Amino acid sequence: MTEWLRTKKAIRVLGESGLPFTKVSLIVLGIRNGFARKCKDNFHWEYDKEAMLAFFQNTYTAVIPKGYMAVKEIAEKEGLPIGKIYSILREHEISTKITSKRRYILYKEIKPWVEEEKNKK
Repeated sequence: MTEWLRTKKAIRVLGESGLPFTKVSLIVLGIRNGFARKCKDNFHWEYDKEAMLAFFQNTYTAVIPKGYMAVKEIAEKEGLPIGKIYSILREHEISTKITSKRRYILYKEIKPWVEEEKNKK
């Protein structure tokens, strides 16, 4: 028998798996993909844990292209705030790839601008 999770617990399970989702997006995806149903009280939602995890693992597994890094990873590596990395992206119109809710940047494309910013300090 499958285990059914309420919304709050389902969000917690997804968060522990590294997939942060909001309540509304979880409900919409659950309805569209058949792993959500209304509870007996006809107000709350329940999610089939196995089907939900299988769906998210198949759909939201990020395939990071070679040479690309997430904004957060670049900020940690270079010791700059995340906001500064985003401002460099906007100023110099650097292209990004968005995969599974994360933005990836070709590191060698942003590196000269990051070095310039670090030298300003």
